[in-house]
Amino acid sequence: MIHVVAEYLISLSDLLRSVACRGGAEPLLHDDRTAQPDLVISDAKSIKVPTRNFPVEVKPSKMVDRTFITQRDDHMPDTLQMVVNVQRAWAAPNQPSATLEAAGDAFAQTVGYRLYTVTQMLSGGLEVERIYSTNVAVYPVGGRKPMLPNAHTQRVRGEMQPFLAKTPAEFAPLFPDHETITSLGLGSVMNLPVAFNGVLLGTVNLLDSEGAYHEQHVEQAMLIARQLVPALLVASG
Repeated sequence: MIHVVAEYLISLSDLLRSVACRGGAEPLLHDDRTAQPDLVISDAKSIKVPTRNFPVEVKPSKMVDRTFITQRDDHMPDTLQMVVNVQRAWAAPNQPSATLEAAGDAFAQTVGYRLYTVTQMLSGGLEVERIYSTNVAVYPVGGRKPMLPNAHTQRVRGEMQPFLAKTPAEFAPLFPDHETITSLGLGSVMNLPVAFNGVLLGTVNLLDSEGAYHEQHVEQAMLIARQLVPALLVASG
C-alpha cells in the first residue's frame, strides 16, 4: 500500500506542475499567502566558487511570476489552495473520513454542492458502494448501486472521464433514481472518476440545482477529486 501511495504522490506532483506550467511560469505548490521573498544565498561563505579568468556577471534573482494563475481561470488560486488543504488531510489518522471531509470542504468553497457523495468500485466492476454522503437519510453510507450498461457507465467507468448533466432532462434517462434526485431540488450533476494505475477506484458525485454546473466547473472539481486516490485505496483495503 505504501509504495502505491508513493507512486501516486509522484504522479500528483507531475500533474500539478503541468497544470501550473500551462501559463508559462514556474508552478506554485505552496500557500502563497505566507510566501516570503526568494533567497538565493543564505550563507555566502559556504558556497565554493571555482576560479575563473574572466569577469562573471551576477544578475539579481528573478521573482517567480505568479500571474499565470489568473491567466487561465480566475478561481485557480482558490482551487490550488483547496488541493493543498486536502493533501494536508492525508496525514490525519482517521482515514478515509478525514480526506473525504476535507475534499467536501474544498468542493463547497470552489464549485459548491447541495449533495456530495463518494462511491467506490466493488470487485468485478458491476457495482459501486457509497462510502461518504452528506444526506445519509436518502443516500446512506453502505448503499450499493449497479453500474448499468448505458452512456453514463461508458463515459465514467469505460473512458474514466467526468460526466456532466446541467439539467434533469440530461440525466433522467441514465439514472434510475432521477425522481429521488429531483425531489430533493437537485437538477445538475457532476460525476468525477477517481482513477489510479489504469483502474477506476470510485467516483465523486456532486449535485446542485438545475443549471448550477457548467464545463468550467468540471476542471476545477477534477483537480480536487484526484486528491481522493489515497482515501479510496484505503477504503478498498
